[in-house]
Amino acid sequence: MSRRAAIRDFVAHWRGRISFAILDQGFSSAANFLFVILLANILPIESFGLFSVVWTISLLAEVVTTSLVADPLVELLGRRQGAAAQAAAAATESLRASALWVYLALAGAVSVAIAAFGLVALTWSAEFGGLLLCLAIVSPIQRVHALIRRLCYLADRQAVAALAGGSFAATLFVLSAVLALTHLLTSLTALLALAAASMVVVGIGVTHGIIPARRVSRADLIADAQAMLRSGRWMLPANIVHWFSGQGVIPMVAAFAGPAAGGVVRALINIYSPVYQANGAIIVAFSHKFLQAVARSDLAQLRRLGFLSVTPLVILAAGYCAVLLMWPAEVLGLIYGKPEIVAAAPLVWPLAIGVLIDAASQGTGVGLLALGRTRTIFTIRLVSLAVFVASGLVLAPLFGTAGVLWAIVASIATVAALSSVALLRATQPAAGTVAEAPYHTS
Repeated sequence: MSRRAAIRDFVAHWRGRISFAILDQGFSSAANFLFVILLANILPIESFGLFSVVWTISLLAEVVTTSLVADPLVELLGRRQGAAAQAAAAATESLRASALWVYLALAGAVSVAIAAFGLVALTWSAEFGGLLLCLAIVSPIQRVHALIRRLCYLADRQAVAALAGGSFAATLFVLSAVLALTHLLTSLTALLALAAASMVVVGIGVTHGIIPARRVSRADLIADAQAMLRSGRWMLPANIVHWFSGQGVIPMVAAFAGPAAGGVVRALINIYSPVYQANGAIIVAFSHKFLQAVARSDLAQLRRLGFLSVTPLVILAAGYCAVLLMWPAEVLGLIYGKPEIVAAAPLVWPLAIGVLIDAASQGTGVGLLALGRTRTIFTIRLVSLAVFVASGLVLAPLFGTAGVLWAIVASIATVAALSSVALLRATQPAAGTVAEAPYHTS
């Protein structure tokens, strides 16, 4: 495909299915963004901080299931779509059904670990321990919610994703309003409200066939599970490393400076969540394009997607960050009002720079994932963790929380640079076609 044809295809796709992706992520982003603002305004700052720590633990649980199931599906579905039409349809449906069962098994195991942690936490904080035990119960629902959203895009059914996102937002808005007006909004009821909204998404995913309601033979299930684990075995440590040098900063700050400080960092990160959600919408909306490039063994197209698809992300992130950087204290005061959060206005600078760099590197990460270069991704993130730790050891004693955030920026920049180089090398003609190496490990 020529560069001009690729640009025309990009524009046509932008006008079509991506509009549904933007609706989906817009609904989900607005719901979570406003929900966190509501909690930050109503809950005591310590309770908000504890809720924020549990939220990051929920993200860590998602790292496990996403790494071992959802991320490998990008590669595995792409390869099965390369078969004849009828065979490809049957194979991809079977794989999606297997993904659900593997997802549930992993989510159950993660819930057991969270529950054990919650029982220990009860000995020093009843609120924190109770939140963890509640998370252990609702975590499988939240994990299936994430799987359904990913499958909507991999199956090129963005309209269903938009319906699910809108339903999630509507449910969360109604429940939040009821809880706030009846003065029943606490950290625990907030977690239950999120779970209830996720249940609505799960119902939509099942009724629209995103996850086939069918049994899978034991042989197929074992084979699919092995393929997922083989493809995702490097993604799990890679994403855990990424969590530690990203959202993991919230529990680290809370552990050393108290729950209130963790809540402040969570509030600051939330300011940028619309950009992160929009980034996810655009990249995930292009995910089936990456699958098609893999199915055709079109390395040149995969390389173009890796770099071209981030253009709207960078433009969006730059405009949004510019507004925040011009009036940081005013924006924080208007949204949150709490003096503890407003006093942290200077911290928006490292977060803004990190958002811009992250937006510019989203496509290269998906490109490497589509190629199955999971060991490369792990190596890159391991290097980024080393950069984060080294930078943090130098900057944190000098600048406190600001030093930790600047260390995160250094880590993000490392990932962006190394991912770009890795994708360029992996898509050079000398690297061979995608079909020549069904399970890349480097």
